[in-house]
Amino acid sequence: MMHWTTLLFVPVTAQRFVETAHTRGADAVILDLEDSISEHDVPAALAALPAAVESISRRAVPVVVRIGRASDLATVVRPGVSAIMVPKVASAKQLRLLDADLRREESAAGITEGSIGVLALIEDPAAVFVLHEIASAPRVIGIGLGSEDFAAALGVEPTPAALTVPAQWVALAAVASGVMALGLPDTLANFRDLERLQLAAESARAVGMTGALCIHPAQVPVIDRVFAPSAAEVEWATAVTRAWKDTDSGVMAIAGTMIDKPVVLRAERILARRVTHV
Repeated sequence: MMHWTTLLFVPVTAQRFVETAHTRGADAVILDLEDSISEHDVPAALAALPAAVESISRRAVPVVVRIGRASDLATVVRPGVSAIMVPKVASAKQLRLLDADLRREESAAGITEGSIGVLALIEDPAAVFVLHEIASAPRVIGIGLGSEDFAAALGVEPTPAALTVPAQWVALAAVASGVMALGLPDTLANFRDLERLQLAAESARAVGMTGALCIHPAQVPVIDRVFAPSAAEVEWATAVTRAWKDTDSGVMAIAGTMIDKPVVLRAERILARRVTHV
């Protein structure tokens, strides 16, 4: 499974942000053709996209492009693009149709068929009830909770009270399908409130999310720190896996705590996460 913990949004028309995007420490950069681009600026954004993709991808940073309309694909599908982010995904059928469009554009661009992945944004409450189908759709490498739009559709403020349950549903569907679970059960808009961001990230990790979207570079190290295993977790996981290798039993105890296969699996996942954060 591909694993990106931090994905940083960058407006494609902001050249100075594009030029420094690879230095921000994010696992992937999202070039945005949707929310940060007005209809008036769409032609300029599409014109700027090829150079932006080349600038970032040649520095070995994965590039994701959030599309705003189906017609974007002819420009978006190109060498250097690892995935597209699709806003307001409502059904698996929508993604199956997209798969056909992507195959056509990949062929036209001389790109290996199926090489561009899809990140599906969940921004409507109705999509929650078909999350497993969405997460299992062709090309999907991750599903994300779009906190602001989801809360708006629900008619509430984007707070943990409103978003924790949807975040957990997203995580459940993603894990069941072996894809990334991205997002926070809170607003991202207050990008200077890093204490609130840390609390939201801790809540996201606690319900099974594997990473988050960032709208400001200052958010990247906070998200990375929260989702990385702590030294205590690594020490515990190492002790568990070593002891398990030395036992012939299906159950054992360490420091008065029962250890069986599910606990060992959790320890192995902690150590795997440590590798991705090195």
